Amino acid sequence: MHDRELGWVMGVIDGEGSVLLGPTKSGRSPRLMVPSTDRALLVRLKELAGGYICPRTDKRKHTDWAWTWVLSANPTLDLLRVGWQLLRVPQKRNRAKLLVESWKYGITPAEKAAVAERFFAISDEKLSRKTTSKVQAKEAIAA
Repeated sequence: MHDRELGWVMGVIDGEGSVLLGPTKSGRSPRLMVPSTDRALLVRLKELAGGYICPRTDKRKHTDWAWTWVLSANPTLDLLRVGWQLLRVPQKRNRAKLLVESWKYGITPAEKAAVAERFFAISDEKLSRKTTSKVQAKEAIAA
């Protein structure tokens, strides 16, 4: 993949996607996901980075047809190793960096659990700051 293509892939993930630790039979595994109503966008992601495209299972009548591009396990790590620095959303960048630095091939279940705890704490920190800010704002208004 050329630098320009890598930049485009990471930009789509940064803007529309998620850096995840998804459930598997053996615990959790790194995963990248991008949902979209634009199937052509997802087809291009698949051409450049691999993975697969699956239809969204939301059955509500008022929603457009949508798909999700998914990249799982080792291919996720391979992509993040070359592109995590291009992510700009702090939560995604920090989660990707943690996976690149800590999730090695042959990682043990105990190591997976430790990384998962740190991984999910990244989003918890963000939520805690947001909640604290809201509480502080309400207290300031009440005072």
